[in-house]
Amino acid sequence: MEITQRIKKFIDYKGITKYEFHKVNGFSNGFLDKDREIGTNKCAKILENYPEINLIWLLTGKGEMLVRGSEDTSKVEEPAVAYGKTQPTITEGKGVPYYDVDFIGGFDLVFNNQSITPSFYIDFSPLNDDTDYWVNVSGDSMNPLISHGDIVALQKFEDWRDFVLYGEIYALVTSSFRTIKIMGKGVDKEHFSLIPFNQSPKFSKQDIPKRLIRHMFKVKGSIKKFF
Repeated sequence: MEITQRIKKFIDYKGITKYEFHKVNGFSNGFLDKDREIGTNKCAKILENYPEINLIWLLTGKGEMLVRGSEDTSKVEEPAVAYGKTQPTITEGKGVPYYDVDFIGGFDLVFNNQSITPSFYIDFSPLNDDTDYWVNVSGDSMNPLISHGDIVALQKFEDWRDFVLYGEIYALVTSSFRTIKIMGKGVDKEHFSLIPFNQSPKFSKQDIPKRLIRHMFKVKGSIKKFF
């Protein structure tokens, strides 16, 4: 199923016309009449106007069409998280540790020194079992999906040399930089392609040699900073 077919499936679910969909997103009439590749700038516009759509499903067809908890789209709230009405809470020991460091600038301190005490814990049941850290994000390459100032849930991923699911979001650590990007297939089996969500000309897709990667984490979710 092409991405345009998945969009049509969502339109049918919403009970709206293609004309209404085109108008809301600023697309030209006939945009969905042919199967075609759709750039991430248009995907970003769709998610901006229909935040209930599951990004991974939209890009790859995998998973559910809607983010969990958003089935009643007439009552979609401005979410702290993309999981419906469940809200994260700050605790002293229950949940996942939050470290007040930036993944790009200071995460090495936490990862390499397990004795560092977290600032507190975030109890958010949909992610508690799959998350190892909550940390801050800076930069705009994944905006508006993940914005500057958000915090992200990271899960250690040890098997990335053997298998990576393309189209999902990962956090990478090399000896010289750290970044969060959508993972894509590289030019050959020795490379990954790092794809920004932000379609500004200042950001572009780049290939990275696998040999440069020291650590990789799955990005399990993100929330606006609520404290």
